[in-house]
Amino acid sequence: MCHQLATTYVVVVDSPKLIDIDECAENNGGCEQTCINKPGSYECSCEPGLQIDTLNGHTCIAYLLHKTTKLSLIGYSML
Repeated sequence: MCHQLATTYVVVVDSPKLIDIDECAENNGGCEQTCINKPGSYECSCEPGLQIDTLNGHTCIAYLLHKTTKLSLIGYSML
């Protein structure tokens, strides 16, 4: 007989062992893209160019890299 503990482990009665539950096995753990199972938990990740939305931890959002670009101005005249 087993009992669920938290949602990350199963305790087997009459046994000192805890069995990890793979949260990624069902519905990709609720992750939009990639689910990584870890002992006692899981983590969502995104493809390059995207990042996890920190508000929900499951959705991938685009982010922009801001680069400073130096421009050289060349003199010209408008007639």
